[in-house]
Amino acid sequence: MGWGLKSSGPAGFSPELIPQLFPEYPESGHVQEAMDPSPEDEAAVRASHLVEGGEEEEQMSENDPGDEDSEAE
Repeated sequence: MGWGLKSSGPAGFSPELIPQLFPEYPESGHVQEAMDPSPEDEAAVRASHLVEGGEEEEQMSENDPGDEDSEAE
């Protein structure tokens, strides 16, 4: 800080005070944080989605009577 700030005004340099902190949100039954899943839980969910995705692809290929290339000709 230079001399200009020290001698500006009768009180000198006085920084602005920070605002009052907000209180935390009151806990209630309808608003709560969810627990983070463990790595094992995440792996199980990914595996179940892969299995479900594979079954859907198999069903789609069984429902297709022919190849798309043969229809274009």
